[in-house]
Amino acid sequence: MKSATSGNAAAAIDDNPETSWTATAGVPQSFVVDMGKPYRATSFSYLPRQDGKTEGMTDKYQFEVSADGKTWKKAAEGEFSNLRANPIEQNVNLKNVDEPVRYFRFTGTNALDGSGASAAEINVFGTPAQG
Repeated sequence: MKSATSGNAAAAIDDNPETSWTATAGVPQSFVVDMGKPYRATSFSYLPRQDGKTEGMTDKYQFEVSADGKTWKKAAEGEFSNLRANPIEQNVNLKNVDEPVRYFRFTGTNALDGSGASAAEINVFGTPAQG
């Protein structure tokens, strides 16, 4: 974990769907993760909170990547539909990611109920970059 605009974002990358990042301020809210080494990222997944509540379920998002944590490139943006009725893992293919990246930034730009964004788990898929 590198930083978050609000809340305990480490809960969104702890491989435990029972915990979740819940931003305590209104959207947009984001967090940045240092993946520790460069990856050729191809997709990411978003798992909404799994506690039966809809407050903060992020239905609109932006996903950015960076090689250095300073210069960002938008790799995905959109909407997760039907989360209220079907709160399952959402998979998104990344675009315009031609170079290896070490950092990602997930931004919840809209939430279903309440004001803050949330995520039970965010995962990035790809292969480690050859050095």
